[in-house]
Amino acid sequence: MKTNKEKIVLKTPVDASFVYDYGNSAALMYIAPSGDKQINEVIDTVYHEKGCRVPYHYNARGAETFLIQNGLIEVTLYGKTCECEAGDIINIPSDCPYSLKALEEGCHVRGVYTGVDEWSRHKDLELIEGGEFTGSDPADHIEKEFWPAHHRHTLTEPACTEPVEKSALPQITTKGSSIYKYDGWAGISCELKVGRWNLKRVKEIWLFTIEKGYQLQYRKPNPNERLYCVKSGKFKVNAGGEAQNAVAGDIIHIPPYTPFDLTAVGEKNEIYDLNVSSRLFRMLEILELAQRDEPEKPEDPEWLEWLLGFSNCYLTGFVKL
Repeated sequence: MKTNKEKIVLKTPVDASFVYDYGNSAALMYIAPSGDKQINEVIDTVYHEKGCRVPYHYNARGAETFLIQNGLIEVTLYGKTCECEAGDIINIPSDCPYSLKALEEGCHVRGVYTGVDEWSRHKDLELIEGGEFTGSDPADHIEKEFWPAHHRHTLTEPACTEPVEKSALPQITTKGSSIYKYDGWAGISCELKVGRWNLKRVKEIWLFTIEKGYQLQYRKPNPNERLYCVKSGKFKVNAGGEAQNAVAGDIIHIPPYTPFDLTAVGEKNEIYDLNVSSRLFRMLEILELAQRDEPEKPEDPEWLEWLLGFSNCYLTGFVKL
């Protein structure tokens, strides 16, 4: 049986490697953090009960990115409160105080963590609850020692908060909005959702809308791990000699040095690229300027090859089949 480090398409929730049950909510773990920078960790949280919440706190390192999959979530950020819905993205940098509250039963939030190692937090909690802790008061130990050791610090709840529109908070990219949008290629729309400056300068997060029949090709082995989340539609993934289908909610995990193709085969195909380690924002800005001011350059294969290399992008083709 393949582990999640070997699987290409992870079906949710059946392919969770580990589930931590809080009672009124559950954390479903899919991808453990990788590398020295501990990136590409994916954990879903399902809030079973209305009113279930993550207490007010901050993390002393890393960044947490939350993709609202369904339901209505109340978000409090440094004393300001708003409501987020499916399609919104919340990016919490280190040292930013926040809390989350489910306003409906069954709210589902996909967390993508950068430099946090939430995985180890949950595994260590399981050990404590399994009797590995030998102190007199495990609850007191968790609050005073366990959370600080994992760089998480509980804060006193604000006495009152200021209701604001979610679009007013820079940590939130609302449904339908983006930091930057590029439509200069036939067959694909590229929307920057979370910038490199918000993810410890190690990656970017984009949403691609791809027309049916178009294929992204990464056919040269390269050191980048790829991580996608299908928002809507259907995609065919050909990697490691296997062809698999991915639909809304599925996670696609491509290990380093694995050539692959990603083909849009549905009617409305939207997919999050959660680990854009290339400088795609910079590349598309350069391409957009060239298309406007020097239109002969984008027609030159040598110039395009230079641009891809300059941006550390390993894309080898984007074609209509």
